[in-house]
Amino acid sequence: MKTPKLPALLTVLLSLTVTLCAQDYPYLNDPTCLEGVTATSGITEPVTVSVIYDNYAHAKGMTADWGYSIMIEGPAKTVLFDTGSRPGVFDFPLSEQALVLDTKKGLVVMTGCAHPGIVSMLKDIKSSFEKNIYMVFGGFHLMHKTDDEMDAIIAEMKTLGVVKCGATHCMGDRQIKVIREKSGDGFVELGVGNTIVINP
Repeated sequence: MKTPKLPALLTVLLSLTVTLCAQDYPYLNDPTCLEGVTATSGITEPVTVSVIYDNYAHAKGMTADWGYSIMIEGPAKTVLFDTGSRPGVFDFPLSEQALVLDTKKGLVVMTGCAHPGIVSMLKDIKSSFEKNIYMVFGGFHLMHKTDDEMDAIIAEMKTLGVVKCGATHCMGDRQIKVIREKSGDGFVELGVGNTIVINP
């Protein structure tokens, strides 16, 4: 697999209206991060998301491993989101992150592991951006959820307006199967080697 060339990592986070969110949602204290996000705003060219690290392999020759990482290639910048299961380890409480891409169809939310709860994160993101969520994909941290709990979570996501959903990494095979069945044509396949093109 060709190794992507990445620019200086932290200089790219505010372009393409892609916003980095942490567990304490610091962007809420800086409203300028949300300027320009409206019901009709969004990207004007396709954005390509490549899964480069995941528990599941999608393409032949790829190796699965515990963890998650995606590369987002836009017209102006390239962003590496999360780094799999082999990061430089720091002594601080576990935090969470998500990337939010503004499209004309609605927000596209890319999660790492969603430790605070996927529904809680989506509610905060929708409220902060004041725009519907069109798609969400990544790790949802639901591997120990029962079928009833999964049904309730999926129902809440649909209430939030989610049209397309892809679940992987910290999910569990049974939970992914439930989301696949409940999402129908709206399910987004992930796995190492897979590529998703997000159109304006």
